[in-house]
Amino acid sequence: MKNKEKILGILICICYILTNFLFYNVMYKDYVNRTVFFITASLFICEVAFWGYLITTLKDRDGILKSRLFQIAIPFLIGIIGTSIGRILLSSSLYLNDLLLTHTVFIYLIGIVRVIVIFFGISFITLAVEIKNPILVGIFIINLVTAIAIWLDFDGNLTSILRIITGVVAIAYFLFLKEKINYQEENNEKIPT
Repeated sequence: MKNKEKILGILICICYILTNFLFYNVMYKDYVNRTVFFITASLFICEVAFWGYLITTLKDRDGILKSRLFQIAIPFLIGIIGTSIGRILLSSSLYLNDLLLTHTVFIYLIGIVRVIVIFFGISFITLAVEIKNPILVGIFIINLVTAIAIWLDFDGNLTSILRIITGVVAIAYFLFLKEKINYQEENNEKIPT
């Protein structure tokens, strides 16, 4: 991985950490609905960018079939998007919160999306074990604990702290990620990929 890509990954992690600090403060301060909507929407954007970029760093790793990564990543990202949209709707307006929680269909829809994140979080843990990268295993284990806490409806202080820890560990992952080098058998030249 090139230095520019590492710096971009670290900047995305910093934005992810900062938006989680903002979301953590929502529980302690009485913000107006517009501010809560802005904070949850910015968390949505940063969370999708964070997981999307982290997943794109996996496609270049040894031993991962791109089709398998695609089969795990797309439903996982759909689950992240659905969970974040549910967070925006449930947190930013009391009227929308009451409206969503009075209809059983919406409750099941929100629950199914959260279960998708848990299931594909487990799939990412097995993928990280195959890569043999302990930092990635740690990131995905923390993500699984976060997904379980969100499924249990603790989407607030606890999950914000866990996502901040995930962002810090991801910064370490990007700092220690090495550039993969292929050797051509004919010329014995190093070719960075």
